[in-house]
Amino acid sequence: LAHAEPDRLAAMWRLFVATGMRRGEVAGLRWIDVDLDAGRLAVRSTRVLVYTDVQVVEPKTRRSRRAVSLDAGTVDALRAHRARQEHERSLAGDAWIDSGYVFVREDGRPVDPDRITHLFGVAVAACGLPRIRLHDLRHTAATRARGAGVHPKVVSERRGHSSIAITLDTYSHVLPSMQEDAAAKMGS
Repeated sequence: LAHAEPDRLAAMWRLFVATGMRRGEVAGLRWIDVDLDAGRLAVRSTRVLVYTDVQVVEPKTRRSRRAVSLDAGTVDALRAHRARQEHERSLAGDAWIDSGYVFVREDGRPVDPDRITHLFGVAVAACGLPRIRLHDLRHTAATRARGAGVHPKVVSERRGHSSIAITLDTYSHVLPSMQEDAAAKMGS
């Protein structure tokens, strides 16, 4: 995240890490879905590729349509992003396309989901990290939340999983320290 700070889409990378949102959910996020004062956003639509066309569709499941609370650092990043976007709008003038999306190209058109994946790969390579998939940020967010002691039900709700079982099956085994912590707690 520190390496990506100068990136015009730095807030997007932070949002992926902080919330574990899916690529289509981030690509489909509109400013009307974001309440920075309350520190919350609503996942109401996704932008996905169907063959070669980007389509706006309903979230993956009923539970995928959700509210997600944001930490103060992510709110600050989104505020800075909005200000940067307003500056780009003023520079573009009549060429600006007012799509209403949070993450857009320099002319206001929404960023294509595949472009997000491509830009992520470029950013990872540029900062010397091992090659990882964009979707791995979703897993990272959930694993970090579980490691920080966030209740599995909350982790499940933030992911938009259809059941807590999916969250527990996917993320409970990841951190060896969780086993060690359990042993220490049981011992005491």
